[in-house]
Amino acid sequence: MNLFFSVLSIVIAILLTVHIIGCESFNEEEKERPVVVFVSAIPADGKIPADGTITLNFDKTPRDVTVRANTGKIGKTTISTKTVTIIGPFTQGELALTITWADSEQTLNYTVTAPSPSISIDIIDIEEPIDEPEPEPKPQLTQSPFDVTDENFTELVMESELPVVVYFWADWCPPCEWMAPIIKEVASENQETFLIAKLDFDRNLNTVLKYQIKAIPTFIVFRDGKITGRFIGGMQKVGLLQQIRQAMNNQGN
Repeated sequence: MNLFFSVLSIVIAILLTVHIIGCESFNEEEKERPVVVFVSAIPADGKIPADGTITLNFDKTPRDVTVRANTGKIGKTTISTKTVTIIGPFTQGELALTITWADSEQTLNYTVTAPSPSISIDIIDIEEPIDEPEPEPKPQLTQSPFDVTDENFTELVMESELPVVVYFWADWCPPCEWMAPIIKEVASENQETFLIAKLDFDRNLNTVLKYQIKAIPTFIVFRDGKITGRFIGGMQKVGLLQQIRQAMNNQGN
C-alpha cells in the first residue's frame, strides 16, 4: 500500500511539472510577440467620396483585423504586409469606422460625399467622311513642375524626351502640403535634367488605379516611357534628390 501511494505521488508530481512548464512556455511565446501599433490613415479624416479608398498604415503586419462602420455597410478590406486598405462603397453621411486588431483598436471619422463623377464616352455614328482637324502642336514644357491628368499623361509623361518624376498628391495630405516648396525648388533647379509632373490623386483615378497608388505622397520616375523607380513618403530636399537620381540610374521596366 505504501508503494502504491509512493508511485501515485511521483506520477502526480510529474504531471504538475509538465503542466507548469507548458504554461510557462505558452506565456513566453505570448511575451515574445511584438505589439502592432497603428501609424497613420490616408485620408486621416474629413471628406471622402462614397467610392473612395482609405489606407491604414501599421508599424508591423496586424493580426485578426476587423472593420466595423456605424452605417453597417462598407466595401472590401484587404491586408498587404503593414497596410490595410478599405475600399468603398460607403454610405453617404457621417461615417465612423472602428478598426480592431489583435493588439488594439482605432476609430476614424469621415463625412462621405457623393461618388466621384463617372467618365462617359460619346459614340458618333459616322455616315459620311469628316474632315479631320489639324493636329494641335505638342506643348513645349518650359517650366517644371507642371500639372498632368489622365487625359494628357501619355503625351506629357510617356512621350517626354526628358525623364519625368510623377508626383501623386492631394490637398488633404499634410506631407504634400509641407513638401510643396521643396517640389518647386527641386523642379526649378533640375529642369534641364528631369521634369516633375504633379498628378492630383482625387481627380485622376484612372492613372491612380493603373499604377496601384495606395498611399501619398508617391513618386514614380519614368524614362523613355518606362518606370525606373518609385518611392513613397514626405522627405527633405536632399533625400528627394537622392531618390530621384538613384531611380534615374536604373534600367526601367
